[in-house]
Amino acid sequence: MSIEENYKSVIGELRDYTAKNGSFFETLLNNIPIPVFIKNKDGKYIGANDAFCKFFGAGRDVFLGKNISELTAPDIASTYIEKDNELFQNPGQTQKYEFVVDCKHHGGEIRNVVFYKNVFFCQEGEIGGIIGCIQDVTERLQYEKALLELSGRLQKSVEEETLKKLEKERILIEQSKNATMGEMISIVAHQWKQPLNAISLLTQGMQLDSEDGELTAENFKDYTDKILKQVDHMVDTINDFRNFFRSAEPKTQSIQKNIEDSVTLLGDQFRINDITVDISGDDFLIMSVASELKQVFVNILVNAKDQMVSQKPECRDIYIVLDSGEKSVCVSDRAGGINENIIDIVFEPYVSAKGDKGTGIGLYMVKMIVEGKLNGKIEAKNQNGGAVFKIFF
Repeated sequence: MSIEENYKSVIGELRDYTAKNGSFFETLLNNIPIPVFIKNKDGKYIGANDAFCKFFGAGRDVFLGKNISELTAPDIASTYIEKDNELFQNPGQTQKYEFVVDCKHHGGEIRNVVFYKNVFFCQEGEIGGIIGCIQDVTERLQYEKALLELSGRLQKSVEEETLKKLEKERILIEQSKNATMGEMISIVAHQWKQPLNAISLLTQGMQLDSEDGELTAENFKDYTDKILKQVDHMVDTINDFRNFFRSAEPKTQSIQKNIEDSVTLLGDQFRINDITVDISGDDFLIMSVASELKQVFVNILVNAKDQMVSQKPECRDIYIVLDSGEKSVCVSDRAGGINENIIDIVFEPYVSAKGDKGTGIGLYMVKMIVEGKLNGKIEAKNQNGGAVFKIFF
């Protein structure tokens, strides 16, 4: 026996049982916890379960034998009638639609419901009427509305917090630029000190030779050549300074060249403090803005330099190791390392290993550039009596 034949057999047995035991169908109907109603093909109610009566706050006598036009307003009744007619035209297809009903059981308030309806057939095969049930979705819709409102508030809160974070980052970036610019101006001042002294001595020499009548054309050319050489050195320093802050589009960059340029910018500072920078390993290329790369390396190198000036270690070397295989750069020193109290938060804003002397912005900006713009990663640890910063590109 097929599934369909088995189904028809069971339905037939239920019909026979219901015909012999009239209370079976009524008991079944009244034990369904949602409102169920039955209409004949003329649209008159011929049955309703206890849940239906309770939902509308009225006895069966209010509904039975009446059509919807006798029970509700004409505009509402016309919608019910239209839906019933659609169902009669498409027998066998379950009809589902949302509607609102005036429900006395709930204090006369309007309830949001979903109707599920289908036609039923007489034993002769003709349409006997409509049987349907009602699902009250008022609470569900209220929850959905509440969730939607909550989602809106959360979205607004997230947007506000995002704007605050962006503004905070903008301020930090501006502060970092100012701090870095201050560092660069200090470097320029140091790098200009020697050529300015040389120019001052050369001009004094020219003046003395002139007063003594010893300033020949040959001597004059020698003086001017030496002065121009010092001026060229000062121009190179300014150009390096300008290039450091110049904005540009990302392009293929040599890591080693950017490191060497950064070391050159700090060259006088390293020489004054007797610091040596050792660069080793294999060069590799990445896509980046040169000024951003230099800002990363300058910040790390300045930190190492300041630590050596403060701690005065015997070993005054900075080691930079490039690894083209894993595309990483490791910068380390032997100057005492990072304070263990802050090593886990050293990249957070306003956290400085220099105490009151530091801004706490430099390493934060390094992390933002490496991880935010270059999609890399930076780590910090103490090893061999010094700090180790490792950047993965």
